[in-house]
Amino acid sequence: MLNPNLRLNWLLFLFLASFNFFVNADAVNGVRDNVKEVRILHEFYDKANNNNFTLVKYYTTWCSHCKKLKPIFGTMSKEHTSLDIETLLPNTFFNKTFFDLPNFFNTKTINIDYMAVECEIFGAFEICKRWPGYPVVELIPPKTNTSISISTSKEMTENSAQDDEEEDPMWLRVFTKIDKFFERMFSGSSDLDDMSFAERSLELSGSRSETGLKEFISKGVSSDYERLLIDYLINRSVDGTVNNEIIDTYKNWIGNLGNKFVAVNEIIKTLKTGIELGELDDDVKRDLLFQKRLLSTLIGIEEQERIKNSALDEL
Repeated sequence: MLNPNLRLNWLLFLFLASFNFFVNADAVNGVRDNVKEVRILHEFYDKANNNNFTLVKYYTTWCSHCKKLKPIFGTMSKEHTSLDIETLLPNTFFNKTFFDLPNFFNTKTINIDYMAVECEIFGAFEICKRWPGYPVVELIPPKTNTSISISTSKEMTENSAQDDEEEDPMWLRVFTKIDKFFERMFSGSSDLDDMSFAERSLELSGSRSETGLKEFISKGVSSDYERLLIDYLINRSVDGTVNNEIIDTYKNWIGNLGNKFVAVNEIIKTLKTGIELGELDDDVKRDLLFQKRLLSTLIGIEEQERIKNSALDEL
């Protein structure tokens, strides 16, 4: 019979060896590295409102598609933590190249954080209740101060998903009905259902492969920087606090544009023809799409103002 101390040492050795094996196996598979697993809601909001772009995975433990996504998401968190954005931005506006861009364009590389939210735990809160099924991947840009509301671009995602999201099981749907219990339990925390980040976030509707996720991040970053630039152009041209080459050219462009609806249709025709003939390079396409988004935003603002004035007239 083995000496009790020797037996204990062997058991300890086997335990440490097994532990080391499983830890290293996870590291090799890229499953656990650099993914922040949310355990309290404040962790979620700290990440969602920081200075980096954050890729969020919403999942459940029973979902088979979530299990397929886990190693892909883990690998991404190790190997795709920064992005060179110089080639993603529309550097030419209105047929003119600008070099004096706003400060938020000075950064050439952005950082990407990864976060996982288990919706069996947070199913009663808005961060999970808004999704019809799982998994869901969402890109949350940094929190920035803007003066106008600019919707996210629908053109940046594919129309078809890689596979269908799974329906919630009955027990989870029942579980999410106990909102009032959680509201009473956490009544002292007013920010637990703060959904302001959703106004700037983007949901993946394309492939959940590694290639699909990388393309989603690239297009999402580009879309958010366009949002900031549109905000900059529209507001600085109105309030008169900034006078530079960009703002002056923008004012002239708007002044000579004519009917915005006609201009949007012309851009759409140019894009369609150029793509069909294969005569549209990426830089020109990016610039035209930016102009289209800018005009659509201006049309939306003018329509909101018209409705507001009509309501005031009726009063």
